[in-house]
Amino acid sequence: MDTAKKQDRVREWLREFRRAARNYNDILFPDDSDDPTQRLLKEMQRLRVSKLNPFLLALLEAFRDTPASQPLIHNIVAAVVRLLITLDRPSYRLEKFTERACFAFHEENVPREVQLEKVIGLVDELWIDDDTFRKAFTMKSIYGPGAHLSRLRYYLEKLERKISEQKDMPFELHFGSQTTVEHIMPQTLDEDGAWKRALRTNDTVRLESQHKALVHTIGNLTVLLTKDNPAAGNTPYADKREFYLHPNEALNKLGLRKRKIAIGTCALNSYFEDIKSWNFQTIADRSHYLADLALQIWNKEEWKRETK
Repeated sequence: MDTAKKQDRVREWLREFRRAARNYNDILFPDDSDDPTQRLLKEMQRLRVSKLNPFLLALLEAFRDTPASQPLIHNIVAAVVRLLITLDRPSYRLEKFTERACFAFHEENVPREVQLEKVIGLVDELWIDDDTFRKAFTMKSIYGPGAHLSRLRYYLEKLERKISEQKDMPFELHFGSQTTVEHIMPQTLDEDGAWKRALRTNDTVRLESQHKALVHTIGNLTVLLTKDNPAAGNTPYADKREFYLHPNEALNKLGLRKRKIAIGTCALNSYFEDIKSWNFQTIADRSHYLADLALQIWNKEEWKRETK
């Protein structure tokens, strides 16, 4: 091989290296721009599924800046969320998916169009159907031991964005860093207090079992736009509700000083406007409402098969 051809090969290798380095950097450190690819990679990062990084790298190498890339990444994010919510141990399914998808990308002498069809087929295999996902989203304990707080904050933020869009409310730009996850029904019930009376059962065994089953479900969790939690613990629901809807005005009622910087109001908490009491049934009702939104957020977009 003459010198000119060697130089051409080196230049081509360097271009490939730079492209791969850029893609891998975007996977590890996606920015906060409005670029759809960056936004979706940011979501994937918040889901803490680094097992998929080799697959994402191959995907960006093959389809970045093509019409196929956006629905492909969106549907992978949605498939992963459905898997994480539905399965207690999703790692094996994710590892097998990554292994098979990377193999599809690295088969020699296979056209991009064929690679794409194979990957689409693998994502479809990974997909959890709506009924199964809805049931799991309604009943799964997503807070507490074994739960990922980063994932929970991501789920709540996506729900907040969806409700903000539907109600034409502004989305709080500092939602992620300035929030507290709040249990509406407290994690520990006071003895013979207002919460036990509000839950409307005299059967101690039933009370404890239902509390355990529902306390960490999505229907009993919300967000406060403050790093501390003035409405924490066994504060009666009426006072909590007032804080959810009118946080700054409610501080006096809770015996607290007003803040120098006003506390924002979440679109998530607009739900409580018409809810005058809180019990096991209202938790289940809100879980179903949020599960319906989850189906809209983590849906399957129509595949695009243009690879150029």
